[in-house]
Amino acid sequence: MKRIVLTLVGGAALILGCNNKENASKVPKVNIYEEGEFRYIETNGVPNHKTGEFPTQFCPFGIGEKEFTYKVPLTPTESEEKITAGQYMFGVAVNGVVFDPAGPFWNKDMSTGWEFHPASQHIRDYFGVDLNNAHTQPLGPNSDLGLYHYHGLPTKLIDSLSAVKESQMLLLGYAADGYPIYNQFAPSDPMDLSSTMKEMKPGYKLKTGSRQSGEPEGDYNGAFVQDYNFIDGHGDLDEYNGRYGITEEYPEGTYYYCITQGFPNMPLYFRGEPNASFQHEGPGNEMAEVPPQIRDWPAQP
Repeated sequence: MKRIVLTLVGGAALILGCNNKENASKVPKVNIYEEGEFRYIETNGVPNHKTGEFPTQFCPFGIGEKEFTYKVPLTPTESEEKITAGQYMFGVAVNGVVFDPAGPFWNKDMSTGWEFHPASQHIRDYFGVDLNNAHTQPLGPNSDLGLYHYHGLPTKLIDSLSAVKESQMLLLGYAADGYPIYNQFAPSDPMDLSSTMKEMKPGYKLKTGSRQSGEPEGDYNGAFVQDYNFIDGHGDLDEYNGRYGITEEYPEGTYYYCITQGFPNMPLYFRGEPNASFQHEGPGNEMAEVPPQIRDWPAQP
């Protein structure tokens, strides 16, 4: 048994920037260790860096805390089917904060197939997304506190992991299927760590024109996940927003995901089989609250 890979308790973990005294007093805790065939991440979900101010007009849940234990395989295997991340937290960062790409559905109806993309520049303000591309979601049906989670690049976490202000590949966390998650920089040659670092370009491209009859009104602008198509060879990454290569932590090579500046920002699908410990509690994003300002988005005539 290999015990205690990382333990973080307090320290420089004040949630600076929060105007809620109850939020600011919470101490982040995370314990990452390996046991048997699994890696365990024990966390209370409290971030260890500066955040936006919660609650806000658009995100009415203050930053709460709750004990979670996530479990991922040390040796992940590729799944035979593509599994969407919608019913799972995609992964967990090394500071214990989760990655969650899921957004609510148009008119709160999953059957429409149109899912809001909270990281989109066109609607992110309605979701109260802060400087870390993060916000909160309710911890329970009657709770006024929420779980802080990332929808894109966690900027202040990245700052806390490295003082180097240049292109650098950083291990940000682990996906629910066990594969590692890195930031947007990686070697231009995936099998040569000494090759020039470059910013990874996703393989998704925004559709042109307007949405079709019966779909959400307006032009394809990135407000919805379905505004994009994946085009093989368009970018550096595959449909899972990842690739195979050598990293400092995996010198023999591994498949890894990237969190990127461009859509999808974080992966929408799992390459492997997600562990059940990452399943969304409650009804999932089918019943997630749509902000009032975009709740009655009309259909294209």
